[in-house]
Amino acid sequence: MNILVLKTEPNPSLNDGWISGFIDSEGCFTVSVLNNKQVQVRCIISQKGEKRLMDLLSIILNGKVHYLASYKGYNMVINLTKLTVVLNYLAKYPLKTKKHISFLNWVKVYKLVINKEHFSEEGINKIMQQFHCSWAASQHAAVSLQLSCFAACSSFTAAELLRSIKLKEKINPKKD
Repeated sequence: MNILVLKTEPNPSLNDGWISGFIDSEGCFTVSVLNNKQVQVRCIISQKGEKRLMDLLSIILNGKVHYLASYKGYNMVINLTKLTVVLNYLAKYPLKTKKHISFLNWVKVYKLVINKEHFSEEGINKIMQQFHCSWAASQHAAVSLQLSCFAACSSFTAAELLRSIKLKEKINPKKD
């Protein structure tokens, strides 16, 4: 019996759900709070050894590809001002995994930042609430800020995030 093996390369487009599935698998929605009021909102897609695919996705989604030597792979990063394409696409082809919940929280933060609400303490607190931690706890705990960023792109539960923050507070108590 002869079986014909077809070599097919992905041909992503905004006209089907392929990219949505790829983001579900390899994507990450990040929020980083820096310098008390600077907030980075990004979508990152990572892949090892698929430069051509990552370049194609960067054209389609308005991102930029970076090689990470430590990972031996590529990150395609879409920054705040270029996220409209991803947002519109995922509205049409929603994520199917639990990452969809992280995405919905991330979109709330995106809207706060787009509306420039992150320039107030109240706005920063709203952002931090999306990740179940308080600004007061985060102000002195760099690790909690990092966890806030990764909460949107990993399988951290709210309980794990809070335990990590409390552990960091015990190690480095706030000095009044």
